[in-house]
Amino acid sequence: MTIAIGMTCQGGAIVAADTKIIDQNGSVTYGPKVTAFRGVSGTFAIANASDDANASQTLVLKLESVFKKAKLNDWGRFEEIIKAEMSDWSHAFRTHPPTQFIVSLYLRGRDGVGLYFCEPPITVLPKVGYISAGAGFMVADPVHSYLFGFPTDYHTPQLILRQISYLMYRVKKDVALCGGKTHGVYIRADGKEPEWVNVLDLEQAEIVSGYLDSIVKNAVAFALFSSGENLKGNADGLASQVQGAQSLRATVFHNIIGEEIRAAPIQ
Repeated sequence: MTIAIGMTCQGGAIVAADTKIIDQNGSVTYGPKVTAFRGVSGTFAIANASDDANASQTLVLKLESVFKKAKLNDWGRFEEIIKAEMSDWSHAFRTHPPTQFIVSLYLRGRDGVGLYFCEPPITVLPKVGYISAGAGFMVADPVHSYLFGFPTDYHTPQLILRQISYLMYRVKKDVALCGGKTHGVYIRADGKEPEWVNVLDLEQAEIVSGYLDSIVKNAVAFALFSSGENLKGNADGLASQVQGAQSLRATVFHNIIGEEIRAAPIQ
């Protein structure tokens, strides 16, 4: 399994996944689980989470082939096609391997981007703001709900990538099935090519994300245990920690040609 995350932001949506692959025989390898491409009707990103990486990749390749050529006039047509393709794929098995997908897409002539949770044979659910898939959801979902559970469309891609990096750090720390590097892509609402996030920037952001844990732990401890004589000192210390969390704010996320990722202009 895996951890895949999708989040909307200013001018589009970001889809990301880890790279750890555990085969059914228990062997561990690493490889990409995010695919992004342009079709005749728009741009697409697919992140897969499955107990059988090869089987799920077969479906992803078929979806890529179909959506590169499909003429999609609205979200409903997209939903019809992906349901049909997932159903055909699942019928090839006596029992198909547990498989989930996060899909983000921009359709020409439509406002914004779509964000979907998909699961064969026919589950296709539009989502708003945030979605996760794979084994890591058990950590990602409660952490996101507790720390980041507010509308994200007004946040820049840079701020959303900070949140995703922290969620990836927490999942990889707490869920043995998830790990490796993180791959991420920004699907832009202006129809330009999918914008891949520099892997090294994501790696650096995850490394420093542990500092946020210490701030949260200290805030809880100070709130519960501070008394009159040390309350102000502890509050000042916590404020100093927050002000000093430069490492959390310092990472700038770039695309693979070194340009800073910026929000697509509103059409």
